[in-house]
Amino acid sequence: QFDPVQAGAGVHGVQYTYQDANNCMASDSQTVTVHALTPASFTSGPDSICQNGTPATLVASPIGGIFSGPGISGSTFDPSGVPIGANVLEYIYTDGNSCVSRDTLIPEVLAPPVPTFGVLPGGVCIDQSPVSLTGLPAGGTFSGPGVTGIQFDPAQAGLGVQVINYIYLDPFGCQ
Repeated sequence: QFDPVQAGAGVHGVQYTYQDANNCMASDSQTVTVHALTPASFTSGPDSICQNGTPATLVASPIGGIFSGPGISGSTFDPSGVPIGANVLEYIYTDGNSCVSRDTLIPEVLAPPVPTFGVLPGGVCIDQSPVSLTGLPAGGTFSGPGVTGIQFDPAQAGLGVQVINYIYLDPFGCQ
């Protein structure tokens, strides 16, 4: 067996010698070129990304390889629909000598938070005092007509159906 890893890059001579039962010998030789491997590597990609986050552009070197894995389209990793947890992405580069090198990136896809806020009455009178809003997890931001901080003021909102939003950004940047 010839082991190209053990031999290393370069030109190597390989010789086969045979001696039969009558002590007659013959040999043949060949040269084998072991090509150096062009290492493939991710130069840019997320360590972690929110499942509902913005797709990330993957960059690898040398250019011209192929990205593969869940959520991959071309050189973009879209975490939506990808399982929560560690996901293996691979970059495969084949050089002009048909030597293949690979690199992996294992970004963690994080679950988006599930914010909620306390139930408001089905209807409020326009002259009612402002209502305090409570969001969970705490620390998010309320927005909408008649909302100032954590208060909803029906008089400021005006008549009609009003939509109030609660947006929460977790410590990992998932919204």
